[in-house]
Order: sequence, then structure tokens, then C-alpha cells
Amino acid sequence: MKKVFVSYHFTTKNAKLNGFGNYIGEFDEEAYMNDIARFILDLEATISKLLGEKLNMEVGVKVLYFR
Repeated sequence: MKKVFVSYHFTTKNAKLNGFGNYIGEFDEEAYMNDIARFILDLEATISKLLGEKLNMEVGVKVLYFR
């Protein structure tokens, strides 16, 4: 597993809040071998869930970049 730093943009489903954030996660090379798109979608889902729980709102997340 490798650590990844992710920058993202979020918007709440009711469009009252939006902003940018950073997330540190893990990249499993074996699980995502040759499938970076699935990795990005999984990151967005994970961040959306965590941020949604924190804000008590549904949020949409788009990954801007990761390294």
C-alpha cells in the first residue's frame, strides 16, 4: 500500500455549501492494477461518505488531482 495525497472539490446536494479539501488515503497497487479510473471513483465515494457524515448533508465530490 502506498499513501496518496488527494485534492478535491465538493458541493452539497442542496448547493448551499461548496469548497475544496485535501484527503490522505491509501493506494493498493494490486487492487487497482491498470484501473486508475476505478481508483478515482472509489476515492470520490469514500471522501463523499466521510464528508457527508461530518457535515450531515449529502455531498458530491470530484477529485482534482492526486499524487
